Amino acid sequence: ETLSSRLQEAVKLNEVYQTAFHRTKNKLKETQSERQFEFSENYIFGKFDAFCKRLEKLDDMLIAMENLSGLQKIKIEGIETIVVRYQTMVATVKKKTYDLLDHRKGEFDTDYEEFKQSVEALKEQLQLFVDSWFEKSLSTTRALELLGKFENIKGVQLYLNDKYDKVLIQYRKDLETCRKIYQKFKHDPPVQRNLPPVAGKITWSRQLFRRIHEPMKVFRRYPEVLKGDEAKRIVRNFNKMASVLVEFEVLYHRGWMQAVELARSGMQASLLVVHPETKIPESARVLWMRENAIKSAYNR
Repeated sequence: ETLSSRLQEAVKLNEVYQTAFHRTKNKLKETQSERQFEFSENYIFGKFDAFCKRLEKLDDMLIAMENLSGLQKIKIEGIETIVVRYQTMVATVKKKTYDLLDHRKGEFDTDYEEFKQSVEALKEQLQLFVDSWFEKSLSTTRALELLGKFENIKGVQLYLNDKYDKVLIQYRKDLETCRKIYQKFKHDPPVQRNLPPVAGKITWSRQLFRRIHEPMKVFRRYPEVLKGDEAKRIVRNFNKMASVLVEFEVLYHRGWMQAVELARSGMQASLLVVHPETKIPESARVLWMRENAIKSAYNR
């Protein structure tokens, strides 16, 4: 990134230099008595322009390599061949023996065109790789996970909109499955081992909620995907199902709170009371009087 910024600064310097030249030249034209700038611009700026064109191409190569470097961080089965192709492309550039900054080296232009072709071929291969994954049967969560990884590859305009549309249709089925599960078990939800009844029921409802809520959070980052009529119906179904699950949790939690209040008032009642007509048995009175002696003997 630092190298790229330095290349851009050099190009900017040339632009500022030429702007100052033309500003001075035009100002002199206003005063004919002054000696005019009759220098050849090509003679003054020709080499600098050629050098800057070389810098722009080098910067283009650096940006492309930096953007595609994210491929090396993606862990997806089958992407290894694409990563190797990228690494080979970078290694080829680094192995050049001539000075890349020497704008007189004509072989650079050939190498640059070959590099651009390699980048385009790599992008095409990557798009085919993405398409092949979405021809498989994937769960909604897995599909969104893959799309998130592909989105992180900078500088590559992968066509992913149709993939989000496909996942959205899969998500519609997930909503229907969630609805059926809720209808079947809402009166007696399966409770995980070692969980109290109420906590177990709330945990069950939260699991269903996460199952539909996490994908929707991803879809909402892409408003274009949710603009269609079918997408709007899916969003409405999600809102209904989410409301039902939240209400389920609130009702059970509220009932639990009420039960706790009743239990708390019961716990404040005395467990043992002295009957007004009951006397302490003689044996108990003797035992009470010998309490300290008995404890001392036990401790020894």
